[in-house]
Amino acid sequence: MIVIGFSRSNNFTGWLIRKATGGKWNHVWIGYTDPIWGGQWVTHAISDGVSIQKAELLKENYDESECFQVLGLDMRQAMRETRDYVNKPYDFKAVILNGLLLLLYRLTGIEWFNPIIDHNKASCSEFAALILQRANFTPVQGKEAELFPPDGEMGLFPVISQHPENMKKINFEGWLHM
Repeated sequence: MIVIGFSRSNNFTGWLIRKATGGKWNHVWIGYTDPIWGGQWVTHAISDGVSIQKAELLKENYDESECFQVLGLDMRQAMRETRDYVNKPYDFKAVILNGLLLLLYRLTGIEWFNPIIDHNKASCSEFAALILQRANFTPVQGKEAELFPPDGEMGLFPVISQHPENMKKINFEGWLHM
């Protein structure tokens, strides 16, 4: 089973991201069951870069999480296609620029797009959106991954929660202990 999850941390960075986006979540990740290593694993972009970790670490680093089972999309192939992103650095510059662009959007009502696209780096939402694009999730097709913060007016969370044909909300704790 492959899931897309959203998490919230109560540290200063998490608070700042949620304040900028107006959302509940400040992190997004892709989770899966690994038949070789066993258990639940996540791939996500964190401050150390794009990584793969045991899912239990989410409970240590985040205060709350929610996840959706992905239905009818070839996520395995999409994840294989994006495996070259593992170990790429985190895109701090894009996160700061996107925060400023969200502020401009709120002030003007005009959607502003990130003019600086660095495919050698990724933020958590850029990486998750890229995987969803490769899986042909229609709502994100033809859009640059940089448009998606984890949550808020233009975020991945509202897009995903509005598509029950592809995303079924499941219990995070239940998934974690499958």
